[in-house]
Amino acid sequence: IVSIGRTYTLRGDLGPNDELLVTIDAMQQSAVITCDQGGVAAFENIIITGGYGIGDGGGIRTDFCSPSFINCWVTGNIATDRGGGVFVRAGSPSFLDCAITNNIAEGLNGEHGGGLATYGLDGQATPILENTVIFGNEPDQILDIAGGAWVDAGGNCIADELGDDLDGNGIPDACDPDCNGDGFPDGLEDDC
Repeated sequence: IVSIGRTYTLRGDLGPNDELLVTIDAMQQSAVITCDQGGVAAFENIIITGGYGIGDGGGIRTDFCSPSFINCWVTGNIATDRGGGVFVRAGSPSFLDCAITNNIAEGLNGEHGGGLATYGLDGQATPILENTVIFGNEPDQILDIAGGAWVDAGGNCIADELGDDLDGNGIPDACDPDCNGDGFPDGLEDDC
C-alpha cells in the first residue's frame, strides 16, 4: 500500500474472540505500507507482514507523514538496512494497542532497529507509542538515529527476550496485563 498525500482509513474485522482477521502480506516483494508526503491514513485491526524493504523499512515506512495504527500487529518483515518492522523518517505516526514482533533489520550500515528505527532529520521523527509491545525483533528492538526519538505515551512493553507465554496469546507474559499483580496474565485466570 502506497499512500502519497491521501486521506483514508483501512479497518479490518475482528473475530469472535477479538482476534485479527485481516492480513496485508507483501509476500517479500516490497514494504507492506509506505506513507509519503502527508495525508491522514489510519490502519486498524490489521496484521502487517511479509514486507521486504530494500534499504529502510520492511513492514512500514513513513516519510514526512503521520499515519495512525490501532490494534495492529507488525510481524515477519525484513529490511536490508534499518527498521525491519517500522522505519520513521520525519513524522509522528502513532501506534496504539499494537505489537511489533519478529522482524529483522539486516543493518547494511551497521545500524539496525529490528522492530522500530527513527531517523530524525532535525528531531522530526517522533513516533508515538501507547500500550504497544515490541519484542523478539532481530538484532535489537529500537534504534533512534540523527535526532529521532520515539515518544512513550504509557503502557508500553519493550523486551529483548520472549520469555514465557503461558496464555498462548503471542505476547510474553511480562507484557500481558496482570490485574491483581499475582504474576499470572489475565488470560489465564478469571479473578479480575
